[in-house]
Amino acid sequence: MAASSSSSSCNYDVFLSFRGEDTRVSFTCHLHYNLNERTKIKTFIDDEELRRGDEISPALLNAIEGSKISVVIFSKDYASSKWCLNELVKILECKHTNGQIVVPVFYSVSPCDVRHQTGSFGHGFDLLKQQLKEKPEMVQKWRDALTETSHLAGHESTKFRHDAQLVSKIVEDVLKKMEKITVSTDSSNGLVGLNSRIEQIKPFLCMDLSDTVQIVGIWGMGGIGKTTLATAIFNQFSREFEGSCFMSDVRRNIERGDGLEDLQKQILSRILREKLKVDGPNIPQFTKERVRRMKVLIVLDDVSKDGQLEGLIGGLDQYGPGSRIVITTRNKHVLETFPVEKIYRVNGLKFDEAFEHFCNFAFKEKHCPEDFKRDSRRVVKYADGNPLVLKVLGSSLKRKSHWGNVLDDLNRICESDIHNIYDILKISFNELTPNVKSVFLDIACFFEGEDKDFVTRILDDSGSHRLDVLVDKSLITVSYNGLQMHDLLQEMGRQIVRQESEKEPGKRSRLWDPKEIRRVLKHNKGTDAIEGIFLNLSKIKGINLDPGAFTNMSNLRLLKFYVPKFYEIEKLLSMSIEEQLSYSKVQLPKGLDCLPKILRYLHWDTYPLRTLPSNFKAKNLVELNLRFSKVEQLWEGEKACVPSSIQNFKYLSALSFEGCKSLRSFPSNLHFVCPVTINFSYCVNLIEFPQISGKITRLYLDQSAIEEVPSSIECLTDLKVLYLRYCKRLKTISTRFCKLRSLVDLFLNGCLNLERFPEILEKMEHLKRIYLGQTAITELPSSFENLPGLEVLFVEDCSKLDKLPDNIGNLESLRYICAVGSTISQLPSSVADSNVLRSLDFSGCKGLVSLPRSLLLGLSSLGLLKISDCAVMEIPQEIACLSSLTGLHLSGNNFESLPASIKQLSRLRSLHLEGCKMLQSLPELPLCLKSLELRDCKMLQSLPALPLCLESLNLTGCNMLRSLPELPLCLKYLHLEDCNMLRSLPELSLCLQSLNARNCKRLQSLPEIPSCLQELDASVLEKLSKPSPDLVQWAPGRLESQPIYFGFTNCLKLNGKANNKILADSLLRIRHMAIASLRLGYEKAINEKLSELRGSLIVLPGSEIPDWFSNQSSGSSICIQLPPHSFCRNLIGFAFCAVPDLKQVDSDCFRFFYVKCQFDLEIETLSETKHVDLGYNSLFIEELIDSDHVILGFKPCLNAGFPDGYHRATATLKFFAERNQKGQKIKRCGVCPVYANPSETKDNTFTINFATEVWKLDDLPSASGTSDVEELEPSPKRICRANQINTP
Repeated sequence: MAASSSSSSCNYDVFLSFRGEDTRVSFTCHLHYNLNERTKIKTFIDDEELRRGDEISPALLNAIEGSKISVVIFSKDYASSKWCLNELVKILECKHTNGQIVVPVFYSVSPCDVRHQTGSFGHGFDLLKQQLKEKPEMVQKWRDALTETSHLAGHESTKFRHDAQLVSKIVEDVLKKMEKITVSTDSSNGLVGLNSRIEQIKPFLCMDLSDTVQIVGIWGMGGIGKTTLATAIFNQFSREFEGSCFMSDVRRNIERGDGLEDLQKQILSRILREKLKVDGPNIPQFTKERVRRMKVLIVLDDVSKDGQLEGLIGGLDQYGPGSRIVITTRNKHVLETFPVEKIYRVNGLKFDEAFEHFCNFAFKEKHCPEDFKRDSRRVVKYADGNPLVLKVLGSSLKRKSHWGNVLDDLNRICESDIHNIYDILKISFNELTPNVKSVFLDIACFFEGEDKDFVTRILDDSGSHRLDVLVDKSLITVSYNGLQMHDLLQEMGRQIVRQESEKEPGKRSRLWDPKEIRRVLKHNKGTDAIEGIFLNLSKIKGINLDPGAFTNMSNLRLLKFYVPKFYEIEKLLSMSIEEQLSYSKVQLPKGLDCLPKILRYLHWDTYPLRTLPSNFKAKNLVELNLRFSKVEQLWEGEKACVPSSIQNFKYLSALSFEGCKSLRSFPSNLHFVCPVTINFSYCVNLIEFPQISGKITRLYLDQSAIEEVPSSIECLTDLKVLYLRYCKRLKTISTRFCKLRSLVDLFLNGCLNLERFPEILEKMEHLKRIYLGQTAITELPSSFENLPGLEVLFVEDCSKLDKLPDNIGNLESLRYICAVGSTISQLPSSVADSNVLRSLDFSGCKGLVSLPRSLLLGLSSLGLLKISDCAVMEIPQEIACLSSLTGLHLSGNNFESLPASIKQLSRLRSLHLEGCKMLQSLPELPLCLKSLELRDCKMLQSLPALPLCLESLNLTGCNMLRSLPELPLCLKYLHLEDCNMLRSLPELSLCLQSLNARNCKRLQSLPEIPSCLQELDASVLEKLSKPSPDLVQWAPGRLESQPIYFGFTNCLKLNGKANNKILADSLLRIRHMAIASLRLGYEKAINEKLSELRGSLIVLPGSEIPDWFSNQSSGSSICIQLPPHSFCRNLIGFAFCAVPDLKQVDSDCFRFFYVKCQFDLEIETLSETKHVDLGYNSLFIEELIDSDHVILGFKPCLNAGFPDGYHRATATLKFFAERNQKGQKIKRCGVCPVYANPSETKDNTFTINFATEVWKLDDLPSASGTSDVEELEPSPKRICRANQINTP
């Protein structure tokens, strides 16, 4: 089953596979929070209780199978767990069968160790292997899974400065993949003939024209497959663009309240891959300039009205050359008025295609059973080639018993003189039971796009079953747990409702049109026919309702008056009570007599009265939401009491009074018999804690005015989550708090006046996470020992907390303590006894001056220790006892040296020493260290021998450092900015991808060029010139895909006598970097299945282009003719050079300089001329430049597609330079073709040669059958005509 077809069964977006003991309360906890809470990606993380025994529990199996992406976090002990390995095998099984995406994260382990089960990672696997000598097949299955996963593109923790960066990168990666899945999920809908349609529309896109912006319209009737086709185009081509955006359902988004300005900002945010924070309608000029420099792909789906295109995309000059814009619409006039000249009309499927499409849904196979062929052909004929109709009818005919009724209905419809697609679709609706019909209409009118669980809750107990029926009938789909309905089906459902009463909306069952709702309510035209009203308050002007506005609506189940936009909700939260009331669109000047007793859902934003009607008997209520309302008490009466029947709400699951600034109290003695969530957040005048009891599971009181949590809280024995964030008046919490035996999460962040945490008089076994950041707490009670399940404790920025309980180390589940910015000066001795503690973060604790030796002796399980920016004067020798340590952060402290014993930390992968300004030297370092951060170590004068595994070294600002030791062969990233005492550099690593030596003003020479790596194996060129289809294509603009970069900006000594040697060596240096970039591309293709050719760049002082660039030009562009025939087949790229004019730059402008180099090939044959866009190289320099600089680089182009026959090829190179949003001149530029020729001394190898002389065509051999290049007649360029094409 393809991933697209299984999306509806997915329960989670992401499944996290990890070794709990290694990362649960540290890295994985942060990752889960950022995925699940901050970005709202539904992420599964298991509870410890699920992991019992060796077999995976059914719950976990279902979670894996029901996830779209699995993130596998490989840590040191991952392979020692049978559970983890079995989990991995299942994940790969889902990858192979369902197309599940797998993202490996190598957390303090290397892909190589995972691949070969070596190093510390392999140690646990070896032990496991010994235990299972009798089951070699199982061990081999695990080994294969580890090897396969290690080859997948993923993330290595050692490449990031800290976990926050790694988490951010993973979240970004997952978001991109989820966006791709969102667009591609069910993208073909099993649509037969999709590929032929894609081929027909390709000429409209003119993908080989790179110097213009093309806009293409896709026009056709509803359900014909416009969105499916646009989605397929986006999926196929989006990776070829620097930015892309698929804006789905433009019409629906606008109907829901999003303005054109909002959608335009969403488009720009997706293109730029960042959240655009812009207040007001105007987009900053700089943002527009950024987009104008980009080659982008934009798809606007279902544009419905004139003027929308202008508001969404503006003029075509707002996008970079090569950009493509695709628009789908039912209204051809929308395209013609913009104007869009290239319009592709989508017609219905051919009969054979339609027949196969129908069979796929009716019989779950391409072919039709013999005894159904005749009737099936009749059904297909009626559908007239419309894919949606075929799908819905096919799904309705899965059961043989339905065929007779459906065929009768089709005959009746088609025999009439007037019928339309809605009549045919309605056949499937008519087959539904009355209750399922009601649910369908509810979704069509109100709940399209809503969360499935929410809708199930609002409907009655059979709601879930009825949704399943609709899914089975293809009338709805479920994506990311959201209910989706095709707009044609939605419109059919709404038409059914309109037909209930054509002229009197008050006699219809459901109302959603703001004008019709306003008319019905204003004139009291409501009747008992009305079951639901959903009113978008942003769509109407003010209205005064009569007290009896709802009197006649005795069957009203659903009532929602809502503010749709998030930013309007934020605005409401910041308003005063009076401002909120004036903002309310619906007023009740004479009060409200009653609300229907049958109401199940009441959502009324800015409700204008102080109370609800006293006679409102809400026994059927499922959710009551009165956000930003004037409510002061809930039901009328002298003591604000409620009827006794209210004690027995059977269905109530949610109460929200968020932002009700007038609410001062809540009815007391209220008992909830069903699980319910209650939200009093931002009720800034709610002083008393609600006196409530019963099955309350989640209680929100953020930013309320409560001053104490009273003893009555003990009644909330079912409470799992309690939010009290930023309750700035909260001073005390009753000790009866310990009665909350179901509590899992407690949030007290920002309670500035809370000085004492309550004594915990009884065990609270389920409490796992406590958040006390930014409180005034002075101490934590010793009774914390009654929290045996506590895993995470946050006390960051507690400025009065100077110690932790002495016995906190005895907590058997505590894995993570974060005390960043507190006044803690010492750690309790009991911490040394903990064998489960994995992460300690005491960064910014200025009172912490030492690490007790006794404590270090006991923390053998600790994986991460952060004590940055404290006042530590000495690191004890006993640091070596932290045998599990993988990350050590000591930045910003005052010690002068590290102990020699640090080399014994065999698992240490990252060592952070930034800003240790007294540090003068380093001892021998751990052998497996991969990342060493020494930024701003001002006194550091020398370095020891560097570990062979080191991949990242940051020495920025080490301005006393005079020399570097030999660089490890694995080193990829080297930062030397502002190392002012460095005069020379050692030979560079062959793996080095980034070297930044900015402002090394005493540097007198460049590093020696390695004597090796002057030849390429033939397999490298073969792999890169003919990439296999299984390779993931590189998406331009990705940070990790930037060119290999060596920067020597402002290294002014290089511009003196050394400059002549630099120019003389430049050809050899570019050759070395070219070979290195090709080798890197080959490794990406082999190891990560990624098609990626980065190229390379060098920037250094100077104003001359090396002489070997025989093709030179003044200005910013140059065009050269390449030799014909077989010479072009050996072309592997271009060396290029440019000298920007920097004298016109003001010294006080932004520290930012941008250069982009665009490459284009024109290949002319006897029959046609085509353009090949080779992409670009770009360069950002974040520094003021003191003199002229030269930019040298190599741009690979191994798969340009030169034809075998005679041809003429022209290469054009254009430079664009900009600073402070102002264009900059390019003084001179140059280009030199680079060729690979077979080595004369070694078989199956190639040497890299530069065309250092201008090609003379007379000196070159002619192609077979052609005596002179002039015989090549001019031919028309391959130009896409602006006419309209119809599919057959």
